Amino acid sequence: NVNKTIWNYLNESLKEKGLPGLLDFKPCTIHIVHNAFKYGLQTYGQDAEQLTLDIFYWFRAHPCRKEDFFDTQMGLGLDEELFLRHVQCRWLTLLPALQRILKQWEPLKQYFLTDLPKKSQQERTGRVLQNNDSYQRICKALQGQDVLLQINFLVSVKVVFDRILTILQRQEPLIHLLHEECMVLVKTLLRRFLKPDACEKTSRDIIQMDLKKMDYQSDICELEVGEETRRVLRKLTPDQQKLPLKKMRSFLQETTQYLVKRLPIDNKLVRDLAVVHPSLREIDRSERCIRRIARSLPQIFEGDDTTDLVDEWKVYQQEDIPDYYAVKDDGSQHRIDHYWQKVFQHKTLAGAEKFPKMKKLIKAVLCICHGNSDVERSLSVNKRVLGTDRTLLTKESINGLRSVKDAVMSVGGNIQGMKFTKELLSSARVASSTYKRRLEEEKQEKERQEKEREQEHERREAEKKAYEDRKRKLKDDEKDLEKRYKDNQAKLKAAEDLFKEANTKLADAMKAKDVRTNVTVAQGLMEVAQKQMAKAQADMQSWQTQRAAVDKKRLKLLEESKSKYS
Repeated sequence: NVNKTIWNYLNESLKEKGLPGLLDFKPCTIHIVHNAFKYGLQTYGQDAEQLTLDIFYWFRAHPCRKEDFFDTQMGLGLDEELFLRHVQCRWLTLLPALQRILKQWEPLKQYFLTDLPKKSQQERTGRVLQNNDSYQRICKALQGQDVLLQINFLVSVKVVFDRILTILQRQEPLIHLLHEECMVLVKTLLRRFLKPDACEKTSRDIIQMDLKKMDYQSDICELEVGEETRRVLRKLTPDQQKLPLKKMRSFLQETTQYLVKRLPIDNKLVRDLAVVHPSLREIDRSERCIRRIARSLPQIFEGDDTTDLVDEWKVYQQEDIPDYYAVKDDGSQHRIDHYWQKVFQHKTLAGAEKFPKMKKLIKAVLCICHGNSDVERSLSVNKRVLGTDRTLLTKESINGLRSVKDAVMSVGGNIQGMKFTKELLSSARVASSTYKRRLEEEKQEKERQEKEREQEHERREAEKKAYEDRKRKLKDDEKDLEKRYKDNQAKLKAAEDLFKEANTKLADAMKAKDVRTNVTVAQGLMEVAQKQMAKAQADMQSWQTQRAAVDKKRLKLLEESKSKYS
């Protein structure tokens, strides 16, 4: 899902820029094969898988149990061997683990069913043993025939899966073999449970087939389940054989159906790419295949380029290509890219390349990935390079080690096959000085970054101090404004009190005989009150203006605080 999301994002980005976009997304074929086996296990084989896990963890971290089992093996004249670990997220690790269990079946029965109960009786630990769920499951599996049938059947299927997994994990371009190998895998599985006529169909017909339709099914007694499975089945009655055989057929049906739906057996581009194989250059449909491939790659070819490409392909079909281009002396085949490298060395009498358009096409299609094995192998190589005692290697050191390893692998992994040129020897001589120079550059870069960090820290501290000073001054201004506000309120109250006193005096003067004196006093009080009130109101107006300015500063300071220190 993650890969597909990234593919969609890149594809949309390219199309928005007016480019053709990416090829259709194809998931890893090897992962599909692994998951198909996992899907089949859901119908038949879960007990065998559980036995594998139980036996491995029974002996893991228990040296005494290992020693006791080794004694049982020696008593039966067998070599000392323990069991392989099965990881449930990597389903084909189950098959080697099952093969080891089959090899040790008799020692296992002897150990768990006879020796272990006898020893627990002597040590008076029988109750502990009987209460162990893992022990009970192992004994139940060893005593019956059902789990043995499952193990033998799954091991018989291993051969079918081994072929495609072995081929597709080779370190070379294999996209031209992908369709053929997928069809071989599907048809091999189909022949195990379908009638012969139903198996000989095209990829499109197979996709449309109902693999569970009874008209296509072979007789249940004719299922191909492996000779060892048949040997165990013969120990059962005919009625007892029917149920496991039906489950085996269900396993084959579910596994094959999963593969048919997900493998690129009906992908036209993958099917057409088979023509780049040396043995298929003269078939009648190869010209049409090349034309369709070119049309499927608008990123590479457009317009008349396709016509020129087809013309070159016709020349290639008639070209005298020596057999040794494709086949080694021992009968094995050369890598496809090595074959085409030799073909592209052919030139005209004038010294020009014979197949410039084909060279462009073949280089492009051989870059198409057939699976993720190369990527995952690279991760495993990196893990082995690090090891347990090289945990402090830098990125540059790891890249250097990988470069050396890849160079050796390019000559077949044989160090004697490497060509030690003058440039390579010169690079080796200056490797130490180059390493020291890189260390010095890294040291200088580290010092520069440290200096920049210190300067940045000092700048931030200065800004923070200036911010705190402004914040402190703002608080002082707010305190001063608060004091002035209280003073103004007191002055206003005093002026109001004078007004009240003047009014009282005036009222008293109206009642008294000495009107002139009291009126004069009241008038004086009113004048003083008016002056005080006018001054207090002016001060209040000034206070409001300053209050607005302080509020504005406080808001600005708050915004700066959020942007810098949040």
